[in-house]
Amino acid sequence: MTSSSRMPRTSWTTQQIAWNHDGDEGHPPSITVLLNWLERDNNYKRWRQDTTKVVIRWEVVAELKAHGIAHRNGADVNLKICMLEQAYLTAHAIQSRPDKYKRIIDGKEISTEAHMRMICKHWTGLDPLMGPLMTHADEVRYNIHNECFCQGLRQLLSPSLLPATGLKL
Repeated sequence: MTSSSRMPRTSWTTQQIAWNHDGDEGHPPSITVLLNWLERDNNYKRWRQDTTKVVIRWEVVAELKAHGIAHRNGADVNLKICMLEQAYLTAHAIQSRPDKYKRIIDGKEISTEAHMRMICKHWTGLDPLMGPLMTHADEVRYNIHNECFCQGLRQLLSPSLLPATGLKL
């Protein structure tokens, strides 16, 4: 038996298909289905209150499948919601402390709004949904105000991301 035959096989399909590019033939992409699900029937509040999230993740997977998206699993859903929460909290930190999180691209300071949308593309929908349920513990969990996080964020953002936000300097 070779070493490669002992390694577990994992699906790479999910990693290769972006959440905003997998809708087809009249079906919305995964991110739209997920955001709509989170907004409906207090689902995001249920998500926050559930400790294991196993059943809830499979509800989302079933919703995705109903829209013709069969390549996402419960772990994908969990990760994406965590990523949305982190993006939201980071954008909220930028909004609450714009002096601390100034962003300069090509020698010009961008607006707080543009900076927030660079970090959290779905801010408009997430703010009324997540804002009332977020706590300081969430900020600690995601390490939002940590200087290392801020430095990593500055390195992660590149000027090439600005056009994707649709906002101007």
